[in-house]
Amino acid sequence: MSSIVAVVFEYIQAFLILIYYWIKALGSTLFVQKIVKNVENDIILITGAGSGLGRGIAKRFAYYGATVILWDVNEKGNEETKRQILADYPRTKVYSMKVDLCDRNDIYRVAQQVRNEVGDVTMIINNAGVVSGKPLLDIDDVSIQRTFDVNIIAHFWVLKAFLGPMLALNRGHIITIASSAGLFG
Repeated sequence: MSSIVAVVFEYIQAFLILIYYWIKALGSTLFVQKIVKNVENDIILITGAGSGLGRGIAKRFAYYGATVILWDVNEKGNEETKRQILADYPRTKVYSMKVDLCDRNDIYRVAQQVRNEVGDVTMIINNAGVVSGKPLLDIDDVSIQRTFDVNIIAHFWVLKAFLGPMLALNRGHIITIASSAGLFG
């Protein structure tokens, strides 16, 4: 009989714990305000800003008043992102720069241009990415190399170019956007 009471007691205890955490989660969802980081004094670099998610991220940071630096190999797309930002938020400081993320020397050169013309970057959003969508045996070697250079290696080059001043200022954020496309080939 005592074992049955112990089991019932454990079920009641587990049920009460479940209710406690459910109420806690509900309360924090309904009553806790979201904390939004103030980015008005931030200089934010976004790779792959010429279209898609990168464009959307750039526009959102412009909305919040950040200085936005757009990096993309697609100069026309990058300029369109800049045009859209300035149309919606005319006071935004926005810089459009063509960068080939497959070329580390280009990354380092344009990073120096950013430091000279804009200042020290306080947030990096590594968003650029390419995917072929083809089976391995159907992809040429140049495309494979480009995929690795943009999706992996360029992240290290970009970080290397900007991390020093971030560490010196003891300030900065690094965000890397990834895709599930790598799981599917």
